[in-house]
Amino acid sequence: MKNPGVFHESGAGSVLLSSLLPGEQGRIIAVGMGMGRQHHLRRMGLREGKIVTVIATQPAHGPFVLEIDGAQIAIGRGMALHILVEKV
Repeated sequence: MKNPGVFHESGAGSVLLSSLLPGEQGRIIAVGMGMGRQHHLRRMGLREGKIVTVIATQPAHGPFVLEIDGAQIAIGRGMALHILVEKV
């Protein structure tokens, strides 16, 4: 059963942020979380239309280190499952 609120890749050019590898970039096209978490991500610079670069990932449930607008941030893998991007 699919987890509500978690995006699933559509195959139409969009992928989950969690599927990108270090060095890959994506343009954020949707964030599927509650308003509180969306607000938190927006304060970190993660919003629709922004381009993110994956700097590093950790195995299993480890964080994603991202670069956005010249700054590096880390988010949990669970959050990355809620962010849909288009590879660039």
